[in-house]
Amino acid sequence: MEALQPRKISEAEYLVLDATVPERLEFRDGYAVALAVPTKNHGRIAGNLVLAFGENARARGCDFFSGDAKILTARGDRLIPDFLITGDERDRDRPDDRGETIIRHPWLVIEILSPATAADDLTGKLDAYRSLESLTHYVVIDSRVRLVHAYERLADGRFATRGTIDELSIPSFGSSVSLQAIYRDTTITT
Repeated sequence: MEALQPRKISEAEYLVLDATVPERLEFRDGYAVALAVPTKNHGRIAGNLVLAFGENARARGCDFFSGDAKILTARGDRLIPDFLITGDERDRDRPDDRGETIIRHPWLVIEILSPATAADDLTGKLDAYRSLESLTHYVVIDSRVRLVHAYERLADGRFATRGTIDELSIPSFGSSVSLQAIYRDTTITT
């Protein structure tokens, strides 16, 4: 992941840039940041997440997105997670004036780590996502080795790590998925 602009830009400048370049861009801390091109393993993991959580999300009246929605944070960042679920009515079918799907109240966000994004997904993005009061679960899935790390919001509002997990379980949502299912049809064996 690299900044496209060596200088800070305004949100208005970002919106113009985002509409004119072919790359998918996030807006972070005043910088336009190009997302890494997904690998085949990345794409398969994202598809497996849709299969694992999609029907349950629909059955519960929630929306899910896989890399095609932007989360707008309170400080104005526009982040594009690899997978998210929102059940908040305020997020339902309300594109912005450019037709983009903007989510403000996700409760589950999943990022798929790549060599270019791993450090940022575990630091800067973690901090940005933690600032969203609606977010109860943040998960990072490595696209190089079988490794899933989960965070959850505790009853007191703090965000805590559940550490490295063997099964992605979200009891409040009634869903769980094994690492075997997450990494199905990938080249990742260990």
